[in-house]
Amino acid sequence: MKMTTIKSRHLVLTSLVAVLAACGESSPEAAAPAATPATAQTQSSAANCPDEQGIAYICGIVNGEDLLLVGAKPWVLVSGMNGELANDAALNGKIHLVDPADRSWNVLFPGNAPVLEHDTEMFAACPGPLDVNNFSAHGLALKAVGGQAEQYWLYMTSHGAREAIEVFIIDAITAKPTIK
Repeated sequence: MKMTTIKSRHLVLTSLVAVLAACGESSPEAAAPAATPATAQTQSSAANCPDEQGIAYICGIVNGEDLLLVGAKPWVLVSGMNGELANDAALNGKIHLVDPADRSWNVLFPGNAPVLEHDTEMFAACPGPLDVNNFSAHGLALKAVGGQAEQYWLYMTSHGAREAIEVFIIDAITAKPTIK
């Protein structure tokens, strides 16, 4: 990877950290309606999110915790912790996918139809797939899948129904990354 590419990817990630933090979206009362596991449609924050002093905010992601660049485009993964909404309803965790170019985002996982493929050979001691109804995404790390272009292992700390490191496959070779 060229040094200019590394610098531009660092700038995108640094900018998003400031943008998401400045937006104050850890407060559900201030957040725009977020996608739920049943609705993974793309949300655009550009229209309803203020800009100031050269900062373009990305709004609407509730309980965004960690950021990670993925793919050559680049896309940004944002972990979402579980918690409580203003009306005391439980809020399940999510993994969001952000397109910094147009400031849109969607729920990548669990989304409309999460793909849960328990690899019993590699993870034989794992009791089974995670509980998407009691899920809290926190901490993200990527590792390239050997020999596969734009395919990554995503390691994520889960604080939901079980304390575990959950492992996903991210395929970023397509126009929009997918997860299983």
